[in-house]
Amino acid sequence: MTSFHGRRRLLLIGVAILITSSLVSLCHGVSSSCHHHPSSTSFQGLRRQVLEGANGTLVLAAERTRRPDPLNHFNIYTDGWNVTNSHYIASVGFSAVPFIVISIVWFVLLGLFLVCSCLCCCCCGCGRRSYSYSRFCYTLSLVFLLLFTIAAVIGSAMLYTGQKEFYGSVEKTFMYIVNQATGVLTKLTSLWDSIQSAKDIQLDGHNLFPPQFRGNIDHFNNMIKMSNITYPDRVANQTIRYLTGALNPVRLVLNVIAGIMLAVTFLGLLFSFCGLRVLVYLLVIVGWILVTATILLSAVFLVFHNVVADTCTAMDQWVHDPAAESALSQLLPCLDAKTIGDTLDITKTMTSTAVDMTNAYTVNISNFDHFPHNNPFYHNQSGPLVPLLCNPLDEHHNPRPCAPNEILLANASQIYKGFVCQVNAEGICITQGRLTQASYDQMMGAINVGFTLDHYGPFLASIADCTFVRDTFRDITTKNCPGLSITSQWIYAGLASLSGAVMFSLIFWMIFVRERRHRSHSKKTVQMNRF
Repeated sequence: MTSFHGRRRLLLIGVAILITSSLVSLCHGVSSSCHHHPSSTSFQGLRRQVLEGANGTLVLAAERTRRPDPLNHFNIYTDGWNVTNSHYIASVGFSAVPFIVISIVWFVLLGLFLVCSCLCCCCCGCGRRSYSYSRFCYTLSLVFLLLFTIAAVIGSAMLYTGQKEFYGSVEKTFMYIVNQATGVLTKLTSLWDSIQSAKDIQLDGHNLFPPQFRGNIDHFNNMIKMSNITYPDRVANQTIRYLTGALNPVRLVLNVIAGIMLAVTFLGLLFSFCGLRVLVYLLVIVGWILVTATILLSAVFLVFHNVVADTCTAMDQWVHDPAAESALSQLLPCLDAKTIGDTLDITKTMTSTAVDMTNAYTVNISNFDHFPHNNPFYHNQSGPLVPLLCNPLDEHHNPRPCAPNEILLANASQIYKGFVCQVNAEGICITQGRLTQASYDQMMGAINVGFTLDHYGPFLASIADCTFVRDTFRDITTKNCPGLSITSQWIYAGLASLSGAVMFSLIFWMIFVRERRHRSHSKKTVQMNRF
């Protein structure tokens, strides 16, 4: 009877440890503290809550990042998300301490148990022992063994599904960022080419832009080069290669761990049912090491999950208040308001100049009937007059509506082509028209510069003032962050469930194989007593 109560207490202690470890895992997985876990309603209110620090800097993800800081005597960290702050890194890393403690305690206790069991078996003798048998302990250990085997299968499924979905979410997020960067690079390249060609454009031997604008062109080119550094195509390609090279080994490791742990679980169950004690004890040693490694891996992915969730929360709050000084704004290459204003002034001035110079050429040369004698502007112009371009800006560089007889810059290429005439060897029109092919090409060069600057000027300003980055972050926080957060949570939850299930499976393997041996010995004893 004493032996029976001892084994029952051992089972109850095991169940209590399981419940406690599960609560610890859930507490530290969902938030930094169970007492601060918000409901779905309160979370919506906390989501936009931002706190002003002592230095006037916007504190991002203030509520979410409240964790003990080991670098500050374990006081609560209150400076919000900041990947450049060692206190933030230390506090988010500290969130994995429960898993690390569990792994150390597990490794030490089971190691001591195995050593003591081995010493007792060697010194005291394995055969001189009581074989008292309890049907209750046998049945209960069998039930728990089956339950933890099922839990291991569920944990493996969570881990496999989580890593697959997580890889897809990460790949989708990075591909979106790369596509955005590639789109920016394409537009900047088009703008760069147009600006470069503007310095060489001539209309009938005269430069389109006067000398004072050439300095503006050089200045504008330098600004584009500075913007181009942020989104180079080679960085996008390197990102894809790095992403593939970094995640593929992680996927392989997680899949291998899930497969090995599942195989160990089923083999342990099989060996326990068959009563193969030696193989069970060998699997216990293997599982002892695997469980320790899996728990530590759970700690790593818990930290990663917290960093992902913190970053998504910080981006969401920064999107709503990008003008404030914050840790995120310090990492982004946003320009000041004066630089943005200078950028727009340059684009507007060059656009207006290109349109005005083209219209002046149209009025004074193309639409004017010149005398043929010793006149370089004469090429036998005839037919309907060439319409003027619509200048999208007035003299104060404000938007203006087009007059009824003006044409848009976007339509000028097609419309002006109808005024091109056929010329002879001397460049004189031999058919009706007011533009030669050479003058048409020169005008199109000027028009393309004006159209490109008018079309892409606001876009460049959006890069300079981080409007583009803000829109990108908004898309990431609404479309990608939920998937990243959930799937990373699946991974560490799957690892924690798998390690916990295998951990208790090891214990119940030993209990069950012991009870099975006692049961077999008791049956033999009963049969011998009958005879």
